Amino acid sequence: MERFDETLALLKLKFNWTREVSAYPRNVNDKKKATTFSEMTVKAIKNRNLFDIELHHYANQLMDEIIGKHDETFSTLLKQQTELNSFLS
Repeated sequence: MERFDETLALLKLKFNWTREVSAYPRNVNDKKKATTFSEMTVKAIKNRNLFDIELHHYANQLMDEIIGKHDETFSTLLKQQTELNSFLS
């Protein structure tokens, strides 16, 4: 849930939401070991997903620009959102 708190804070600003909106992880297995892949496998996956990776970078750029246009209100909402979601998880 990359940048989820930032997304919720922006949506609250955009749509003038007054209610608290929260999210918490479900079906999370912290005990499962991460799978490791060879460098060749990772390179093949990245090559096959180049457009997805470019879209991801572009979306992050847009989000950074939108956040940069907001004042302290966004920072306050983001702090509240982060605290709420960390309390619930």
